Amino acid sequence: MQGSTTDQITYTNDRPQGLSTEAKMVLMQQQLALLLHADHCERLERRGMATNCADRNCGEIRNLLPHLQSCTREKECNVPHCISSKYIMRHYRSCGDMECKVCSAIRKPIGNSTPSSVSSVSCPQNGLTSNHKSDISSLNGIKISDSPLPHQETAFTTSSCESQPTVVLNGEFNRVPLHESRITDQQRELAMKKFVNDISLSIFPTANPTAYSDPRMKQFLDYVKRMEKDVYVKSRSTEEYFKTMALHYHNIHSELKEKRRLRESCPPLQNGDISDVTQPSDLSNSVSSGNNSLKANSYDQDQFSDALEIVSKREEQIQREIKVEVTTESSSNSSDSAGVLEDKDNKEDSNSPEVKYRSVASVEPSESEVKTKIDEKTDLESDAPEPTSSDEKKEDTQASREPIRRRIWYSNELLQHFLPVVLKISKEKDAEPFLTPVDWKFLEIYDYPQIVSDPMDLSTIRRKLEDREYKDPWEIVDDFWLMLNNAWLYNKKTSKVYKTCTRLAETFETIIDPVMQSLGFCCGREYYYQPPTLTCLTPKFCTIYRDAVYYVYKSDGQTPGLLEQKYTVCERCYNEALDQIALDSDSSNPVNVQKSLMEKCKNDIKEKEPFVFCKHCGRKWHRVCAIYLEEIWPDGFICNHCIVNYGLKRVENRFTAKKLTTCKLSNFLEKRVNDFLKKKEADAGDVIIRVLAAADKTVEVKSGMKARFCDNGEMPESFPYRVKAIFAFQEIDGQEVCFFGLHVQEYGSECPLPNTRRVYVAYLDSVYFFRPKQFRTEIYHELLVGYIHYAKLLGFTMAHIWACPPSEGDDYIFHMHPPDQKIPKPKRLQEWYQKMLKKALIERIVVDYKDICQDANESHMISPAELAYFEGDFWPNTLEEIFKEMDEDAKRKQEQEALARGGDDDDEAKENVQTKETDENPGKKKAKRRKLKRSASITITGKRKRLGGIGSGDVANEVARRVYEIMEKHKENFFGIRLHPQNSVAALPPIKDPDPLINSELMECRGAFLEKAREKHLEFSSLRRAKYSTLVMLYELHNENRYFALVLCYNRQVQYLFSP
Repeated sequence: MQGSTTDQITYTNDRPQGLSTEAKMVLMQQQLALLLHADHCERLERRGMATNCADRNCGEIRNLLPHLQSCTREKECNVPHCISSKYIMRHYRSCGDMECKVCSAIRKPIGNSTPSSVSSVSCPQNGLTSNHKSDISSLNGIKISDSPLPHQETAFTTSSCESQPTVVLNGEFNRVPLHESRITDQQRELAMKKFVNDISLSIFPTANPTAYSDPRMKQFLDYVKRMEKDVYVKSRSTEEYFKTMALHYHNIHSELKEKRRLRESCPPLQNGDISDVTQPSDLSNSVSSGNNSLKANSYDQDQFSDALEIVSKREEQIQREIKVEVTTESSSNSSDSAGVLEDKDNKEDSNSPEVKYRSVASVEPSESEVKTKIDEKTDLESDAPEPTSSDEKKEDTQASREPIRRRIWYSNELLQHFLPVVLKISKEKDAEPFLTPVDWKFLEIYDYPQIVSDPMDLSTIRRKLEDREYKDPWEIVDDFWLMLNNAWLYNKKTSKVYKTCTRLAETFETIIDPVMQSLGFCCGREYYYQPPTLTCLTPKFCTIYRDAVYYVYKSDGQTPGLLEQKYTVCERCYNEALDQIALDSDSSNPVNVQKSLMEKCKNDIKEKEPFVFCKHCGRKWHRVCAIYLEEIWPDGFICNHCIVNYGLKRVENRFTAKKLTTCKLSNFLEKRVNDFLKKKEADAGDVIIRVLAAADKTVEVKSGMKARFCDNGEMPESFPYRVKAIFAFQEIDGQEVCFFGLHVQEYGSECPLPNTRRVYVAYLDSVYFFRPKQFRTEIYHELLVGYIHYAKLLGFTMAHIWACPPSEGDDYIFHMHPPDQKIPKPKRLQEWYQKMLKKALIERIVVDYKDICQDANESHMISPAELAYFEGDFWPNTLEEIFKEMDEDAKRKQEQEALARGGDDDDEAKENVQTKETDENPGKKKAKRRKLKRSASITITGKRKRLGGIGSGDVANEVARRVYEIMEKHKENFFGIRLHPQNSVAALPPIKDPDPLINSELMECRGAFLEKAREKHLEFSSLRRAKYSTLVMLYELHNENRYFALVLCYNRQVQYLFSP
């Protein structure tokens, strides 16, 4: 391609005939070189620089260039070389083959150039050299990329050319020297013309003379004018003007092309390989052959209507988003309109910064500047189908995937939406301390800079907003929260500023949420997980509440008996200990460690809720707001904005409560509850009830009871039972929410006395999310009455309930209840159960119910061995305490008797000593001896009278007496519910549970579920968190039993691998 290659072309016909394929390729190559050369010469001439170009074809092609800028015809144009030139430029833009016979000769020298040669130009006449950067060029809206590789450089000049600023062809704006601060009207006019022309060609890829007379076109042009004026007014330099215009165009084109692709639900068409065509005329015919004029015109009109509808919607929303849709072009030019604006009158500077466009794998721009250059992917690649999930990168800290493309937020957009927020917040009465930066010197708070490392105030936020320092809405919101958090951090909770800040935060949340939601985000709030309650790992097992001081001992793994890595001790236990403190572990004996080795801490560390990013637009959502779990949707998160505007659908969640295994018990309860709701016409939808665990367990009799009653055969050492976990779900706003949990113990007919045929309601818990709320209590009662009814049908004769409300901060089943959900007082809870039992009496499900004291009297209970013995109940632990007290009393009695006997011996010894002194008066000695003996006898007798009840009486009777005393005190907390008349119990058949066992380590014990919930922050403290927690809970349940087991079939000696 050196020398006079361009001189060999004779442009007598746009369709050369009779040439070999190789000759045609050479002609196309030469035509491409001449087009680029002519464009460069024209630029030099506009600057007033002499080109002295001797190429006889240069002038003819330069005359053709203005026509290429305005021509909208594809195959009908009769201007020589128009059709072939447009096709060659299209191919040059999209071709990525470095061995291409058409453009490789132009690209290869580029690869040998270095950045240092950008401004040095020296070449023979009509030659090519790699001096100037030409990332993108465009003719008539046809984007031209000189290479798919970044940082490639080229220039076209004659032998008389000298070093010149960077040459850019129709896609990247000409660089303007820094001293030129304003753009001329001519440059603005050309930029506007190019912008409208390119977008119009995207909407109308085929000739459509009536399109520009369409009244809807005026609305589109008005929008472009307003956009350009806004850019012009706010740009500080010519360079910034063209940068912003280029980003506007690229953002519009990228978003609309993506929307078109998503709407059509098929990958975009790509240019064919150059090897499929032999000559320019054939190429032109190939381009035009894919355009069915009637079909295209109808399609263009539909797409144009849609595009204008989106622009109108954007105007109504005060230009919130650019949503003009680009239509699909014909098969040969579907990716041809991806160019960016060009301004040929613009001056250039080879040292000016580059413009970087966001393509498929781009990331967020730097906060300091917008620098962008073409990504390693070409525009052709950006039109390709989206990468699969295997190609996407996981983000380490937030369980999200790198978005395909990020929404670009412009300064004027952010100013439009957030300046009113700043102004409104500033007018609030509570905002007075936050209007200006804290003057800590004037206020004489000299520790402020040490405590608050990053100050923030409303004036600073407004300045950064007006100076266009923000690049994303969340940056602005984060600064608001930084300002509020600084106030909370420095000031005490009782201070006026702290309380003012709290009120202002509430006001800010109500203002910012609608703004962020209008921009496609979930909200504008800052969410934290509150620190959980900790356990003091000493033999006392105290509770360490939030904001409490505690101490931590970190084990080095070498201390014998300490199995955990970290041990927490409450402040009280720490202060009560002397030099050493006993730590409880899994070993039999506590381990003593030095107090000096423990570190003081405070239980106030809050963990911020993680974010996820939409894989299509890059918007950042709270993971809990998004209700997104990566294990369920491994391909990435799709925000509601993209679902609504692009017609996308999230993959269906297979891990739902409805798809959990049902059983007869769950069907029985579900039918009862839903029939009740239908009868009440509650319009609540169906309640889903599932038995999440059913396992056989055994309760062991504790040591005190065992030593006194099991060893002599009065009661067995253990009782078998079946534990069941019953949970209820409701679909709220399209998401299942768990709102009720019940753990029961069933002691069957095979269980020995006194537990035979009894059921025990071990734990009941709920959160107040059921809708409608006026039926909430009735639904709970229906569930309980329904379970008691089912137990009666199976053959159980007694049901037991311990009405014990949880302590403040304690959780029975659900982790973290809503803060405003009241914990019922004992009396209120007793009335609640009585109301439920009265309902069961009316329905004749229950024969009768009594408190535990009445039930014991009517059953003539005379021994603790006759009291029902349930796992986790009040009475097993109470009995152990009684036995412990009795043992301590017996030990104390023995010590006192020994002391009394010792005192008697001492008195006799003293009396013997005194005998010698009183020989002369024996009457006096005898009187004193009688007095001492009488005194000792009275003391011993009195002690025996106080302790004789335990020492000489029956142990069982003493225990029964104490148990009755406690029963009388707490009788209203315990309900004994009779399900069958006592005279019909003997006739009942054996209990056979029709439902199979349901293995679930997570749910069969409430402690396991609570531990998992604390570990994964599965809170039920609000509806949004309850939705997410239920999602994770159901996923864990569905996958818990998906294990593989190896079973040996003994009949055939074959091993089967199965998954239950």
